[in-house]
Amino acid sequence: MAELHLPAAQEAAFNLLAQARQGITFFASRNSRERCRFMDLMLEEADTAGKNVIILGEGPGRMNKRFPRIPLPRAEADRARLIMDALDHDPDVLVVEDATEGMPFAAACRAAMRGKLVLAGLEIRGTRNVLRHLLLYQQKTPFPPGVVNGLVSFRGIQILCPACRTHYTPPQEEQAAMRLAEPPAGFYRTSGCDECGHSGFSARRFLVDALVFDKEFVRVFEQSPDVAALDNYLRLADYHGSDQEGLRLLQEGQVSPEEYIASVVL
Repeated sequence: MAELHLPAAQEAAFNLLAQARQGITFFASRNSRERCRFMDLMLEEADTAGKNVIILGEGPGRMNKRFPRIPLPRAEADRARLIMDALDHDPDVLVVEDATEGMPFAAACRAAMRGKLVLAGLEIRGTRNVLRHLLLYQQKTPFPPGVVNGLVSFRGIQILCPACRTHYTPPQEEQAAMRLAEPPAGFYRTSGCDECGHSGFSARRFLVDALVFDKEFVRVFEQSPDVAALDNYLRLADYHGSDQEGLRLLQEGQVSPEEYIASVVL
């Protein structure tokens, strides 16, 4: 966990989600390899001693802990059927590499409703899109949001090389695209040097949202007509998420405007 450089609040939320004994926790990213890595990190943090853990898919379960795995079929209906069939083996923890489509998503939620702990991957980019996905699902299907432990969504962002970082003024269209209420003191970019192998970057970090569905958030979720209402609640609750962390990196000159737009705005 230390190498992720998470803000204290996000690390605490991630650790809290790792303590769940039942319910479903979603992991959202368009990058399947990184999505599986975060699922593995939670498996490493969770207490799995003496528990029956089954992994559905080839990606998760590649760190220190090893568990039985079953390949996920490609077809949506077959994937959903496998999730339900896996319950015959009475797992305590069920890890589903990809539950994005409607039928596997519904099956994963049903498994959680039966008292299982489910870690489910979603090929969805951004917390807002995950919340919109859950709201739409709730409108279509009887779905108790209380079964959701929370979600972990993340986006990679490149940190500028400090050795070749230089100040510059971005063009007007770039400044407009950043949608900043108050611009920072300066903007930076890099040209590449021997120190960074001429890449212009020193490291790749993750902007992480670890959002716990506590009782108050579930209450607001059940009453929200759209994702804007949830955004408003999180803003009033002073939630420090990935957008705020990306803005902090921009203000400190650790990321370029181009990288900020690609990783945070879009």
